[in-house]
Amino acid sequence: MKYLYSYLLALAFTLSATAQTTIPIHKYESFIATPQDSAAAIVFKILGCPSSHHYYKFEDSVVPIYDEITCTAWTYNSGGCSDGYVRSLQTFPQLATLPSNITIDSARLKLTGKTLPFISNTYGNSYHTGSPYFSSGSNEVEVQRILQNWSVKTTTWNNQPATTPTNMVVIPASTSKDQYHVTLDVTGMIQDMVDSSQPYGFLFKTQVEAYYRSMVFYSSNTTAGSETVNKRPELEIYYHYDSTISTSIANTSVNALSLKLYPNPARDRIVLGIQSLKSFNLKCNVINYNGQVLKQESYQVDKGYNTIPISVEELPSGTYMLSINDGINTQYKRFTKL
Repeated sequence: MKYLYSYLLALAFTLSATAQTTIPIHKYESFIATPQDSAAAIVFKILGCPSSHHYYKFEDSVVPIYDEITCTAWTYNSGGCSDGYVRSLQTFPQLATLPSNITIDSARLKLTGKTLPFISNTYGNSYHTGSPYFSSGSNEVEVQRILQNWSVKTTTWNNQPATTPTNMVVIPASTSKDQYHVTLDVTGMIQDMVDSSQPYGFLFKTQVEAYYRSMVFYSSNTTAGSETVNKRPELEIYYHYDSTISTSIANTSVNALSLKLYPNPARDRIVLGIQSLKSFNLKCNVINYNGQVLKQESYQVDKGYNTIPISVEELPSGTYMLSINDGINTQYKRFTKL
């Protein structure tokens, strides 16, 4: 009996060691900054203004809310003022919803250049072919990580939150007066925000704060019309973390694995992200709400993480279901085609 008990105990340890496995779970998130859940602010400093001027000590004033991210170094000679500087702040509070202990694989910040900006409406972006301010120098903008919580209602130039240049990115000099769109790699900054639990956003400032330099984008305060609403700042984040799951379950079905469909809504394609411990053939059907199968595709899934692009460009705008069958089970994912 003693030997039988020892054998069963050893067997239990062996089974427990092999019954679990650790795999990386890959995720995708798209955060769009909106007036309802984000904050955008401008801080302003103008030098040399007489006490009678409305810009006098403007560095202590809360600037009214504008729908733009503006970075400017200019002159303000009206009424006796000299030069002035504008910086902007933008948050993505949704970052606080990301799990801790994750690895950011990629993070991209998308900014849409603004047409006819309010603060710099006479000159827009200062650096481009044919610009009268071209000789003043290029207008690169630094994007730094904010280290402190802040409020739109109280933030001024003189009390703007602390930032760090660690992992900062630089927006290249503009090539047009307006509609200068950029996509920035902010992977390092987002990883730092997650690791430090400080999702306080970004500060934008001209790299050389000397006139005449300016650059302008839409901010989260953009509200007027569908044309501009779609131009708010956006963060696309790919990340992963380790998860322990049952080996027996993991080898039977995609139901136990990481399965993500993005972007949603989509314009021309959707991407199916899937983590698998083995290779198998995957069958996908696009189905409308009348139950009609509009598209049938088969894909080879390899061991590891797979990204499978599925074209939906030919579909009319509307809501659809994607059925995903691994040969054992079927899952359904809903998506919207713009």
